[in-house]
Amino acid sequence: MHALKEKISLSQLFFLIISFQLGTALIVGVGKEAAQDVWIAFILATILGVGLIRWYISLLFLYPGKDLYQLLEIAYGRKIALLFSFLYVCYFLHSMAFVLRDFGELIVVVVFPNTPIEVIVLTFSLVLAYFAYMGIEVIARSVEIFIPYALFFLFLMILFLAINGSIQPYQLRPVLEHGIFPILRTAYPSLTTFPMGETVAFMLILPITADFIHTKKVAVWAVACSGFLLAGMSALRIAVLGVEQSERTTFPFISAIRDISIANFIERLDALVVFVLLLGVFVKASIYLLAALKGLEYLSGIPYRRFSIPISMLVAMLSVFLAANYAEYKKEIGTIQQILWDLPYQQGLPLLLTIMLFWKHARQKKKGEDAHGQSG
Repeated sequence: MHALKEKISLSQLFFLIISFQLGTALIVGVGKEAAQDVWIAFILATILGVGLIRWYISLLFLYPGKDLYQLLEIAYGRKIALLFSFLYVCYFLHSMAFVLRDFGELIVVVVFPNTPIEVIVLTFSLVLAYFAYMGIEVIARSVEIFIPYALFFLFLMILFLAINGSIQPYQLRPVLEHGIFPILRTAYPSLTTFPMGETVAFMLILPITADFIHTKKVAVWAVACSGFLLAGMSALRIAVLGVEQSERTTFPFISAIRDISIANFIERLDALVVFVLLLGVFVKASIYLLAALKGLEYLSGIPYRRFSIPISMLVAMLSVFLAANYAEYKKEIGTIQQILWDLPYQQGLPLLLTIMLFWKHARQKKKGEDAHGQSG
């Protein structure tokens, strides 16, 4: 199949993971429960996130070249694997719908306040469908081209905030004001599931990486870099806005950047922020879409490209119908998302898969040793 011939480089994998992790995490300003200690919670969650990606890759290393759906078949057989694969397809599409909704709300608030969110989400979904049809190689090359600009704009905004005098480090104090437990609760499960554990989708991307043997090191460094970057951006958000304003604001990162006003000339840098966020959202939604499409290919035997447009349109409609408004939408996700979706698919099913794969791998190894002993 053509999909099997696709390959991405290690550097492209690195940039994909970083963009994916930043994704919507920068938009919604996660970890507000930890107040001014959110950066500490992010550091702890990053350590857990590194552990998760190492875990996922260790499963792939047991059977090199096999992706998540194929590992499920090895562990459980075809019939049960079809059920679990269908559930994972639903999970990836559901997660993609949330990404689209966050992005749609951001664009409506910041750029096109008079444009219906349906138009924005449907238009963006058509772009995602096109890139999914073109395949992971095109997505990876696009990210490789644009991520230096995104990181430069990010640096530029931090520099302008510093020149503007907006960064007030005292707002990060007192450290551990409410003790360690709010930080631990924020780090796990909140930040560990979103955004750290979402790298489970890369179990469909990692097997097609060139120099697969080096993917663990590259993925670990990517998760670590993105985690510490999120920790730094969270600290910056609190240092600029303060805890109370950060909690009240729908999009705190945008609000922080709007504080920039240098000589009444350099201000209103919303466009730069949107560019940075757009790249992360594009990667996150694309990876989720590809992961789901490859699942549909596994289930039906039909090349995944044929599903790209109808599935993208379906998810676009789902994202709009998730809730009547953004306040209701934010209220309904969170705990429900973690318990019903994130924890089972990021940790529950992979744990069951780990037990079965290691048991089967050990049994096959023992059979091989016995056969070798008898022949000897």
